[in-house]
Amino acid sequence: MKKKLNITLLLLLVVVFCTMGVSAVTVENGVSWVKPITSGSVTGTQVLNITNSTIFKAFNNCTVYAKSSSTANSSWTNLGTFINDSLSFVNGTFDSTILEDSNDYSFNATCRNKSNDMAYGVITGVKVDNTIPQGASSLSPATNTVDTDGSVIFSGTVTGRNTTGCTLYFSGGNPGSPSYTMTYSGSDCTYTMTAIPEKIYNWYITASDGTNTTDSSTVTLNIDEQTSAGKSALQQEYQKQTQSQTGLSILGDGTSGISNTTIIVVALVIVLVIVIIAKRKKN
Repeated sequence: MKKKLNITLLLLLVVVFCTMGVSAVTVENGVSWVKPITSGSVTGTQVLNITNSTIFKAFNNCTVYAKSSSTANSSWTNLGTFINDSLSFVNGTFDSTILEDSNDYSFNATCRNKSNDMAYGVITGVKVDNTIPQGASSLSPATNTVDTDGSVIFSGTVTGRNTTGCTLYFSGGNPGSPSYTMTYSGSDCTYTMTAIPEKIYNWYITASDGTNTTDSSTVTLNIDEQTSAGKSALQQEYQKQTQSQTGLSILGDGTSGISNTTIIVVALVIVLVIVIIAKRKKN
């Protein structure tokens, strides 16, 4: 009985050791990034250079991923699988234009060897800078808009894949500050302001990709708040001036109005006298 038990235990140990021998292992930071580096920059066709760790010296391939929480590439995007060309993984290339511009990318290299052992390494803060961002379009409120309550939502549309943020600028006079960081989401930039003082403002949006910036066209906005009577102060003043000018043009200053009437009456009398004299001469 004891002999059978020993044989059973021996078989179990053999199974355990065999299983351990064929099972794959995973090593964090088992590979090192050479290019790009943490806080490095990626533009256009990019060479990827990943070296083996001292633990695993014969990887078959590495698959590279990238993601940025501030872009549409917020989950891991597969950049390709690259085959080992020596004891290091080099000369893997990809076109970075498949990624939106941003300055907060993480790159992950996951590598395997013949035994299916896996090692990976991650770098962060990588900047993808492919193109200069285009200027914002569809600006709102439209130029020469008159706002009557002092509350305005400034907005513009940008090209999302080339933009990482937007700033609202005022040229000349401003409502408190010459610039405001806008809320940026997808392809929309917005900023809400309230209690804007009455004034005519010139504003524009600057789109940025973290490296380059592009300004939109400049828009004119007139803040002209309504009074309790329902008409703005500027509107009331304009109406007063218009009425005053109209009254003067018709009646003059009072003296000129009477003088004009007298002249007309005298002229009519003279014409009547001339007609009477002419008739008498004929008779």
